[in-house]
Amino acid sequence: MMPMGQPRWRLKLILSLPVVLVLGAAAVLAFFVAHWSAIQSDAYSRAQEVHFVRAQFERRIASVTDNQQTVTIWTEAQRMIAGPRDPEWFDRNLGVWLYQTYEFERVFLLDAADKPIYVMVGGRSVDPAIYAQSQAIVAPLIAELRRLRRGPLHPGPTLRYLRRLVSIDGRPAIISISPILDSQGNTSGQAGDEPVHIAIRSIDDHFLAEMGRDFFLSTPRFSRMNAVSEGEAVFPIDRSNPGLGYIIWRVQRPGAETLKGLWPTLAVSGVLITLLGLYVIMLICRAADRVIDTRERLDQLARHDALTGLANRFAFEAALAARCAEAGPGTPRFALLYLDLDRFKEVNDLFGHPTGDELLCAVARRIEREVGTSDVVARLGGDEFGILVPKVGSKVHLDSLCRRIVAALATPFDISNQRVDVGVSIGLALSEGTVERAESIVRRADKALYRQKRAGRNGYSWEAGETGDDVPAEPSIAASDTIRALVA
Repeated sequence: MMPMGQPRWRLKLILSLPVVLVLGAAAVLAFFVAHWSAIQSDAYSRAQEVHFVRAQFERRIASVTDNQQTVTIWTEAQRMIAGPRDPEWFDRNLGVWLYQTYEFERVFLLDAADKPIYVMVGGRSVDPAIYAQSQAIVAPLIAELRRLRRGPLHPGPTLRYLRRLVSIDGRPAIISISPILDSQGNTSGQAGDEPVHIAIRSIDDHFLAEMGRDFFLSTPRFSRMNAVSEGEAVFPIDRSNPGLGYIIWRVQRPGAETLKGLWPTLAVSGVLITLLGLYVIMLICRAADRVIDTRERLDQLARHDALTGLANRFAFEAALAARCAEAGPGTPRFALLYLDLDRFKEVNDLFGHPTGDELLCAVARRIEREVGTSDVVARLGGDEFGILVPKVGSKVHLDSLCRRIVAALATPFDISNQRVDVGVSIGLALSEGTVERAESIVRRADKALYRQKRAGRNGYSWEAGETGDDVPAEPSIAASDTIRALVA
């Protein structure tokens, strides 16, 4: 529980801080979960897309051979190469047609002795001698195909093509070599000694644009390096030869796109959470104010007299006990004053209790005006008051204080348009400068009050000596109650 006297803002902060932390943690957790979910979704989507694109890329490479073999495993082609050779027929079936239909950039047709029969470049037939420009790349692959088809072991004559990825003119390209066979896949002579058909297609921008269009890829491009920016994916064109280069494209990011679409909702939610937090904090602050006000009122009732607003008997006894506990050699002396109104009973009987209550309030205000700011003034009950002077410089100071109080209360009061005259009797005792017991100084102040009452009232008296005084040994009823409370 917050101790009394603590600033209000500190209590409000202590009560509001958990709300702020919980709402803040909830907001951070929600953002973290949304962000983490977006990252995980993007990572899964990226892996799936890379797997799909690689599979489609390899399938597209394989399609070069599949398309080529629509014309190389064909009895008519085998017959036309063996018999009279018709260049226009080659254009319509083995060269230009492949360019127009499947976008093969180059086609070479070689006989069994690897001599060029027909060459197509860029959609038109050209001098077969141009084959010499590509022979260094193509010839080793043809020799490998013939060797494999002649071999007694696997794959042997059943091998119907050889396909490789190579670099031509600084760009990766697909080379597919297929022997010319009949429609059942049989050779006309010895396996490995057939005429061969070579089809070449570059993996150029047009090839990548087709992939992008067919597979919904965003900005696919070719690169010699595998460095990518955020949001891009990459894989090597040839897994066994990364030096050929890489295909790079911008992957789909469903998580990021979803998160981007959710930002307005998240922002509105954040505003609503903030408003809710402010509303809850406002309620907490109001509740804290009510609690503090209630505690202050309870403290006021517990420590102050309900009629005059002065300290009550409980608070006065506590202050006196605390001051006695501090007393000792080297500490300032303190004084206790007991005040009892003169003729108060007559005022009560003559004008009634309401007037008497109003008079007590007026008396309290006059006493407060005469005492110091550190002095404790209390109503002990009925028309009795007490004053604790915690630090006394000299007896002269106490004499002056008593004379001022007597003079102030001797001045008539105007209560409910009635002139009311009362006086006051004061008994005062000064601490002994050593360890002081509360009941001791209470008893001495009470004796001094009795002395003044018997001396004629409307004045003040100091305590008598320890012996030789004629004041009754028993204190007043009020003092006895105080002593019993302090002793208890």
